[in-house]
Amino acid sequence: MIAIVGCGRVGLPLALCLASGGETVVGVDPDPRLRSLVNEGQLPFRDPFASSLLRETLGRTFNLTGDLERPLAEADTFVLCLGTPLAQGTLADQRVLLATAEAILSGVAGRKRGPRPPVIIIRSTVVPGTTDGLILTVRRRLGLAAGEDFLVAFCPERTLEGDSSELRELPQIIGAADDRSAEAAREVFRSLGVAFVNTGVREAELAKLFDNAYRYVGFALANELMMIARANGARIHEALRAANEGYKRGGIPLPGFAGGPCLHKDGFLLSGRLPGVDLLLTSWRLNEGLPEYFIQQVEALRPLSRSVVLGLGFKADSDDARNSLGFKLLELLKIRGASVVAHDPVIAPAEATCTGDLPSALRGAGEVFVAVPHREYRRLAWADLVRWVRPDCVVADPWRVWGQEDVVVEVNSSSRR
Repeated sequence: MIAIVGCGRVGLPLALCLASGGETVVGVDPDPRLRSLVNEGQLPFRDPFASSLLRETLGRTFNLTGDLERPLAEADTFVLCLGTPLAQGTLADQRVLLATAEAILSGVAGRKRGPRPPVIIIRSTVVPGTTDGLILTVRRRLGLAAGEDFLVAFCPERTLEGDSSELRELPQIIGAADDRSAEAAREVFRSLGVAFVNTGVREAELAKLFDNAYRYVGFALANELMMIARANGARIHEALRAANEGYKRGGIPLPGFAGGPCLHKDGFLLSGRLPGVDLLLTSWRLNEGLPEYFIQQVEALRPLSRSVVLGLGFKADSDDARNSLGFKLLELLKIRGASVVAHDPVIAPAEATCTGDLPSALRGAGEVFVAVPHREYRRLAWADLVRWVRPDCVVADPWRVWGQEDVVVEVNSSSRR
């Protein structure tokens, strides 16, 4: 039996994929609301692929519990998918992760079900060196030796949030310090049918962070280029088209709000030991400063009046609002004293300023800030938008959802191609 400890957006899709592949899987999560939804056959977040797997496996090869009692008695493999949010000093709060790992190893100490000792696989995003630190701590406190009394590997998750079908597409990184641990980890993920990338523990910890840092820095560059283009009176999307089209060494990404739990956090986990200039921190400042930048761009045209923020998730069509720049934009507008309304077709936050009705949100708007390019917005006709908002409305939209001439336009100008 495999125990997946932490059944959120990372752990639950993995549990269902493994269960669908023939493994007997028990999920562990302390959240009673999550357990209630899952045991009723409902996924607590948007992920069509995982939702279909839940219907297929629930009560058969997959079950969910609220504590470690059953897994400690029956499981021989434990995959830790616990959250590690930023704490004070921009370090990850790994206390729950490490305490859970110790509790599991203490509970299975000396036990051997079959040809190998118990296996711990860390899948949470961690500060580099965490897995080695856990090994040393367990040896000191419990007298257990990695590779002998238990096997341990770091095997990060890299799927696109909301699309866990990538679990069966992307290579799985296997970070281990010994051959037995590496083979035990490969055996866990073998039913996914993906290739394995075998490496050391610290290299695996860094690889996950490097992937997100690379994307985040790329988004920051695109956003800085947008600011440069506007300062030069140029249209950023047209400049990027000219730069990228047919050029073998092109590929500059488009500008836009870059947030979310991984992109926002992972650079901090890398840069703690970095002396001197920090490109990751600079990228964070650029991306996090985008809401303020767009407000200033609108204010340069005229004072704020009735502002509308479209999109509160951290990316299009996602119901995940963690570290969303839409909420930051909303709060900055409130600080300015603007009358603010927010809309999101997927997320329904408990705020009086938020609505799920798009026409009512847009009617009489003086400023429209597109924080997330949801499909519902792309389906909205520009003519309807112009009819609902004020004649002098300004649209600030790095995505150019409606094909506007630039990222900040007045609707009464000839602003569409």
